[in-house]
Amino acid sequence: MTAARNLGVSISRGDAIFFLDDDVLLEPDVLTESAIFFARFPNSLGFSPTIIPRGGIGSSGSERSFTNAAYKLLMLPYEKDDTLSVRRSGASVLPRNLSHVVTAQRLSGVCCYRRQVFTEFQFDTLLKRWSFMEDEDFSYRVHTKYPGRLHIIPSIRVIHKRSLQGRLPERDAAYMQVVYWFYFFFKNISSTSRVNLIAFLWALNGNMFMSILSALPLRRRHANALVLVHLIGAYSLSFKNLKSILCGRLEFFNSRIASTPEWPLRD
Repeated sequence: MTAARNLGVSISRGDAIFFLDDDVLLEPDVLTESAIFFARFPNSLGFSPTIIPRGGIGSSGSERSFTNAAYKLLMLPYEKDDTLSVRRSGASVLPRNLSHVVTAQRLSGVCCYRRQVFTEFQFDTLLKRWSFMEDEDFSYRVHTKYPGRLHIIPSIRVIHKRSLQGRLPERDAAYMQVVYWFYFFFKNISSTSRVNLIAFLWALNGNMFMSILSALPLRRRHANALVLVHLIGAYSLSFKNLKSILCGRLEFFNSRIASTPEWPLRD
């Protein structure tokens, strides 16, 4: 996906470039509103629209609130009103409700940038296939050099109709989420503070803890236990190849998924 995005940038025309996923629909006037936003905010280098539905954490209200609080404590991704930022662990704070234009530390995969951004930045082609976290990696690098110049907007909205087609097998997808999380953290965040490393290790343990909890209920026990098995394997692979990750070498994982066929996700 990252190579495709870079290619698209190289052959595109115009002053702004809008990226869409294959399972996203635009609401009316999105492009017009995007042009209006850039005209009103000439300092902005890029923005994410509001994505409907956002696919919040948890199913019921009480479950969602409990899980959100747990994820916040464990340095994992959680939701907060009028916020789109990156935590010390590399996880994100995602917008639960958005009432106004908000300065963001990262953008989603559905986003729009001014062309000038691509004179300095490219998407990282070490992130292959589904390219987990490629959007966060790109936008966070832009934010780090130009803080306060990325935004998320409530008035520009897209509809996410999550597709189950053309996905990696569950095991490879689970491994990718962990390996690329390690890579993103050590590439972009670890060097700024020792506290960040503590937060990252805390988040790894928190992720394992939440996976163990999800494997306990009788409903979908087998499927959740399988996720836990994949997670343990992904942690083992990442720590075993930590030196390669620190050196920016991901061949130990990418060579494997390069030949893996894509299959629909299981429901």
